[in-house]
Amino acid sequence: MLCLTAEGLNGCNAVFDCMKLTIQPLPIADAGENQAFCITGQIIVTGTSINSSSSMWISNGDGSFIEPTSLTTQYLPGTNDLANGFVDLCLTVTGLFDCGEHTDCITIYLIPEPIVNAGEDVTITKYQSYQTLNATAQNVQSLIWNTSGSGVFNDETTLHTIYSPSLEDINSGEVILTLTGFPLNPCQNVGY
Repeated sequence: MLCLTAEGLNGCNAVFDCMKLTIQPLPIADAGENQAFCITGQIIVTGTSINSSSSMWISNGDGSFIEPTSLTTQYLPGTNDLANGFVDLCLTVTGLFDCGEHTDCITIYLIPEPIVNAGEDVTITKYQSYQTLNATAQNVQSLIWNTSGSGVFNDETTLHTIYSPSLEDINSGEVILTLTGFPLNPCQNVGY
């Protein structure tokens, strides 16, 4: 409460008047923490705000938001976002009673999904080992080879390894070699 008192002239009484001054806190935006998303998954961001009347999400990329004025929304990355591997998303909130704006930004890392290829089907001669020279892998943290038979790999964790069939494999006439790529977080495993 603010009160103004005025003393009267020539013996007149003093008068006063009071007003109530409301002090509104400034707005605060919190866009959350930096996050990583697999590019094949949904990118959901959740922000929070205090002392605000409205909110708006914007990006420095070429993607778009499903509901840019909602604190929780989905971001659809654009072609440039995917090529860059990241995008900055900013939440701006407007304060109550014209108390200005506040902006907070996060970085979203766009992790490509793993791609593995064990190579084409191959025929080898009896008692011959097979080297996996045609296998390829991209966007993987690690690899592992598996067999449907009982032969052995000289190193099942490398892309180009040597598989030595067992007598059981030779007698059955075929074996399936499977290459599994363990993705960069948060993507899921892929095997071929």
